[in-house]
Amino acid sequence: TADGFATQLGGFEFNYWLGVFELVFKATDSLYNVLQSLKLNIGWARAQVDSCVESIRSIKSIADELYEHIASEHPPPSKRRKRNTRLDSYVGNAGGEAILTHKTEQRRVLVMVVDKLLRCLN
Repeated sequence: TADGFATQLGGFEFNYWLGVFELVFKATDSLYNVLQSLKLNIGWARAQVDSCVESIRSIKSIADELYEHIASEHPPPSKRRKRNTRLDSYVGNAGGEAILTHKTEQRRVLVMVVDKLLRCLN
């Protein structure tokens, strides 16, 4: 229904990933310009790819800051349904007792997405 759609658009998940991909699109915008350019300068194109890779890599370092910013405007869900997950797959698990939170789950998925993008660019 329209109410359900409006609820999803105002929810944390949608806004978090909108924020993540806004950063990704800003980083990859320079690559679009390389592809549309009439210049055929390999050094310049490689420098643009390297710049894009660094911009995308920096998204990992601001994951917690991005989460907190979005959570301040759109509260994350308080309860998650239980799933079968490997505790050692969560970022920040140092072999001790793993604390599984919504934030660590979002960080884990963000790191997977960023790593996939970086593999495609390298």
